[in-house]
Amino acid sequence: MARIPGIDGLFALLQAQTEALTQLPATLGSLTTAVRGLGEVVGHARDAVQTVNRLATRLDALVEELEEPLRALAPGLMRLAVVLDD
Repeated sequence: MARIPGIDGLFALLQAQTEALTQLPATLGSLTTAVRGLGEVVGHARDAVQTVNRLATRLDALVEELEEPLRALAPGLMRLAVVLDD
């Protein structure tokens, strides 16, 4: 029985397309899960940045509060170091 040239290739192409389309919902589900996971990671990163920002603000305030008294102590500590070296 004679076959039409190229019909087997056409059927193979249609079968491959059908198989790809049947896998599409699972692929989209995986992609959706990955995007949701990325959203959670971004949320955690945002929380971490906010926490670090609050910590930096507190440290800045602490340094500002202690800087002047420590600078005032420096000359006396230098004199004490000279006395202790002798």
